[in-house]
Parts: sequence; structure tokens; C-alpha cells
Amino acid sequence: MTTNLLTAKIHRNLQLSEISDNKEDIQLIWLDENIDNSIDYRRMQLRLLEVDPTVQFFSNFDRCFDLIKAIKDEKVFLIVSSTLASLALAEIQNYRTIVALFIFCINDENYVSTTKEHSKFVDTFTDQDVLLRSIRDKMHLIEKRTFTFGLYDPKQESLKDLSKEAATFLLHQMLLLVLKDLPQEDESKQQILDMCQNYYKNNQHKLKKIEDFQQSYTRERVIESYANEHFLNKLLNKALRTEDIELICAFRFFIIDLCSAIEEQNEQSKDESIISLYRGTQIPTEDLEQLKSNVNKIISINGFFSASRSSDVYLRFICS
Repeated sequence: MTTNLLTAKIHRNLQLSEISDNKEDIQLIWLDENIDNSIDYRRMQLRLLEVDPTVQFFSNFDRCFDLIKAIKDEKVFLIVSSTLASLALAEIQNYRTIVALFIFCINDENYVSTTKEHSKFVDTFTDQDVLLRSIRDKMHLIEKRTFTFGLYDPKQESLKDLSKEAATFLLHQMLLLVLKDLPQEDESKQQILDMCQNYYKNNQHKLKKIEDFQQSYTRERVIESYANEHFLNKLLNKALRTEDIELICAFRFFIIDLCSAIEEQNEQSKDESIISLYRGTQIPTEDLEQLKSNVNKIISINGFFSASRSSDVYLRFICS
């Protein structure tokens, strides 16, 4: 462990042009002006890399917030040291993308009263293990809320009058139709596996999952694979939600299999006039209001998710 800590190359204060694309929904950032090469600091940095392969480390406040300003498609988790907590707390309300602030320091007494008024503040931490558990719990909650949909009114007669949401809906459907007509090649499967292995190169647990998937995946188990392989459904749904064409095309072998399996399931249920399915999730109030105001329109989820015929199964997911 000590050898890995001493030899691992960890970049700090990267400029925007040097930062790799984030293929997940959450961007983790650690800001600490006293960050150094001590064993404790490097151990924490490596542990954060396992949580988020694109986590960014900054000792420079301005460069850190240059990155935050540029982020459009991810939710930001910001970890700050006690010395920069006041500056960060004054800034976070100006950035909608920042959804969680964690203060990591030795003594938390000076920040208890200051932080109560900030809705994005999670807690002050003095222990690495407790901080990492809190980050993972918050990530799980945010990921359940990440939900993008398209709306289309079938009564809309003129294509030139399409709303942005309707145009997105139609483009999304057309893209899936084109992908389903593309040939399935072993090369396309290996392409996405190579990308996943490179992306999660600092996470041994994820690499083991990818290896298991590579050895055991079959078309007949595609739905099971989607449900069980967290690395797979996270990357796939982020690509679909953000319309990352390059990554979507790389996923084509899996998308084709998954669409075919869903169509087969639908065919088996064709004798049922209405199928009621349940999914437990948490979504922002504005998204809920938008759904309520578009009753009788076609709603397309820009991605895949699981559902159940039993409401009891997914009621548990709402508060979990």
C-alpha cells in the first residue's frame, strides 16, 4: 500500500483543457490550499479516485471555481478544508451545479453555526472513513434523482413548430432506430470494455466487475446485466441523457440487445390492454410539475430504468 501511495501520479490544479471528460453524473472536487504529498493526503486522494475516477484536486481557489463554472451536465460534490470553508460557503449558492458541500478538517467547532443556514452543506468531517461513507450515501441519493425526459404532443401537426423538448424526443427515437440497424460486432463490444477499463483504472472493484461482465455476458442475460452492473447502467444512461453520440455508438451492441429484450417482454404482454408498472424515485419539484402539466402527451425517458408490477417493491426505494 505504501509503494502505491508513493508512486501513484496524482494531478492537481489542472486547467480546463487538461481535464478528462466525466462519463458519470457526479463530479467530485477536493479543494485544500495545504494539500501536499504526505501519506495521509495521498491515501485520501487515492480513495477518492475509487469513488469518482475523474475527481479533481485543487489548492488554487480560482482555478477550482473555473472548473465549476464550466460544468453543465454534472452535479458537483465539493470537499473543502477548514481554511477555505468560509470562502466556499460564500460562493456555493451562486452555482446551481453544486449540490453538496463537505468540510474536511481537524476541528469542526468553528463551523457548526456558520453552516446551518446553507442548504447545500452536508456536514463537517474529521475522519476519512466517515466522510467517504457520507459521499457515497449522497451520491446514491442524487443518482436516484437524475432523471431526464422528452415530451411530445402527437396532435402537433407542423414540424417547424416543434418545441425543444419535442425535437429532442424525436431525435432520441430516431437515434435508437438507427443504432438497432447497425451490425453487432465483437469489435464494438471490446471497444466499450476497453473504455470502461481505462476509465475505472484506479478502482479495483469496478475492474473486477468489468472482467466478470466480459466473461459471463450473453444476450439472454442482458436485462440482468443492466440491473446488476452499476458501472454499465451509469455510463449508458449518462451518455443517453447528455446525447453523447460517440459514447452511445460505442454502447450499440448493448443497446441493441437491451432494446430487443424489452421488445420481447412487451410482445409477451401484448394481450394486456394496459400494463401498470411502478418505479420508486425522487425527482425535483420542477420536473414533477412539468410532468403533471403534460398529461395525455407522450413522455419518453432518455435512458433505461427498472420497474416492477408490484408497488410494494419500489415504495421502499423512495426513502432508501
